[in-house]
Amino acid sequence: MFGLFGSKPKFKLHENMEVELEIKFPDGLRSYFTKILEASKKKARIATPKEGTRPIPINSEDIVKLIALIDDTIFEVNLKVTNSIGGEFVALVSKNITRLDTVLKKFGKNQPVELETSVPLDFRAITTSHLQRGMTKKITKEQVELVTNLPIPGGTPLKLTFRIPGSPPVECEGTSAKSEPLEEDSKKSKTIIEFSEKVVESDSFDTIKKYMVHYEQRDKRRKELEEQEKENGNGNGKNKNGKK
Repeated sequence: MFGLFGSKPKFKLHENMEVELEIKFPDGLRSYFTKILEASKKKARIATPKEGTRPIPINSEDIVKLIALIDDTIFEVNLKVTNSIGGEFVALVSKNITRLDTVLKKFGKNQPVELETSVPLDFRAITTSHLQRGMTKKITKEQVELVTNLPIPGGTPLKLTFRIPGSPPVECEGTSAKSEPLEEDSKKSKTIIEFSEKVVESDSFDTIKKYMVHYEQRDKRRKELEEQEKENGNGNGKNKNGKK
C-alpha cells in the first residue's frame, strides 16, 4: 500500500515477502528471488535460493546484497550471514540502506510511462502450440513493443511468457496490433502487442512490472561495477601523473 498523503514507503521486511538476493561467486555476481521467513529490524531469516533442486552455498560471514521493491521504491541493503543450515539462513541487516525511485510511480498516475528494457518474450497464437521468441524494446501501460523474426498478423490473440533473466517466468495474454519492418534490420519486425484492461489490472501485470524494474536496476548495478573495475584496473596503483 502507498503511504498516506503521498508519504514515501519505508523499508521493512516481513514474513513471505519476496526479495532479490545478489551474491558474489568466483565467476561473478548472481541474482536469485527468494522469500523472507521471519524478520525484525536488525535480523532476518531467509529461505536459501536454489539452483535446480540444490540450495546455493551460503556460509557464515558471507555478505549478501538484498534488494526489495516496496510500492514504487527499490531498497538495497547488505546482509551479514550469521548462520546457514539446510534450506535457510539467518543474517544481520545493515543500517545503511539505499533508496531508489523507480518509474512504477508513474504507472499509478494518469501520465505516459515507458520501461525500456530488452528481455526475452515467448509468444504463440492461442489457437496453436507453435512457440516463437522475441526481445522486448519497451513496455507501457497499454502495450509491449518487441523485435520478432517474423511479422504477426494484426488482431491475433496471443499467449505471452515474459522470461526476465534472474526471475521466474510470468504469463499473460495480449493481442497483436501491428508489425512493420525494423528500421535497423529489415529482415526483422517491430511488433506491437496490446494488453486488455483485464490484463493491465491483473496480478500478473504487476509481477511483470516488478521483475522488469528489478532487472533494470540489476543491469545498472552491474554496469557501474564494470566501470569501477575498469577504473581500478587502469589506475594500476598509480597517481594522476602516472607515478606510483
